[in-house]
Amino acid sequence: MENDEADTLAWSLMDIMAATMFVFVLLLVLYIYLFRANYENAPAVGPHMSDLVARRSMVLDMLSNEFSKRGIKHALDIEQAEIAIDASELLFASGRYELDSSSTRNVERISDALFDTLKCFAAAGTRPSNRCPKGVDGSVRALEVVGHTDNTPVRAGSIAQDNLDLSARRAAHLVRSLERNSNLTQLRNRDDQSLLLVVGAGARRPAKAHAGPVADERNRRITIRVALEAPWVVVR
Repeated sequence: MENDEADTLAWSLMDIMAATMFVFVLLLVLYIYLFRANYENAPAVGPHMSDLVARRSMVLDMLSNEFSKRGIKHALDIEQAEIAIDASELLFASGRYELDSSSTRNVERISDALFDTLKCFAAAGTRPSNRCPKGVDGSVRALEVVGHTDNTPVRAGSIAQDNLDLSARRAAHLVRSLERNSNLTQLRNRDDQSLLLVVGAGARRPAKAHAGPVADERNRRITIRVALEAPWVVVR
């Protein structure tokens, strides 16, 4: 009798294990099926990334051409996706965030160049001209205006806490000046946000590195970086 009960218990445990294994296999098969379905339906990122790089280069090339037409000295770096405006075009005194008055005309030129370029790539705000490439409207997510400083410490009592703060103030001062001189505020991205962003890099990305503190005006400058929408967003 005891042997029969033991056999029955053993078979019950084996049945439970078999049922558990069966359910596990079913769930595994379902997981694999759903994973494959999602993978096959996912956008192919590779081709879109190539398109992203091409569009970014297009924006930078057009902006560089607009700067050149207006006599703004700059350096184009496609690999880093940025344009460095020559420090002589936008003058900042050491420790100050305001632009020198001699830079006023250049601010107007830079503002016009930005508008004439970005109107082709904005999602809203203006009607692209006939010279704009086809199918690129809405491509730009943001244009980052990056402020930089030399590596001399901020003086005690200064309005800026440190060079990071100072660089952000320089970028913000320029953005406000740019937006006062053109219709840049009308240009919006796909989320109806302004295209211009303010970034402060402090002395962390110098144009000319120095071992010790040097009030080098080449490092008191502005660079512009382009950020595009995710490639699967702009695909039509």
